[in-house]
Amino acid sequence: MPATVGVEKQRLRRMIDLMGPEDVLRMLDYASYLRYLEEREDAEDVAYVAEHRDEPTVPLS
Repeated sequence: MPATVGVEKQRLRRMIDLMGPEDVLRMLDYASYLRYLEEREDAEDVAYVAEHRDEPTVPLS
């Protein structure tokens, strides 16, 4: 694990430790919401790729 990731984890842990129980619950709800959005976007991307799989592509070069 890179050093910067370890430092970020420690910083995040300290922030969570300073939160009250209600703030931790709100943070967890928000994290769940963000995960839901990410999963929905991923599903949309997969559906788009499947739908356009046979279309010709243009090389970037």
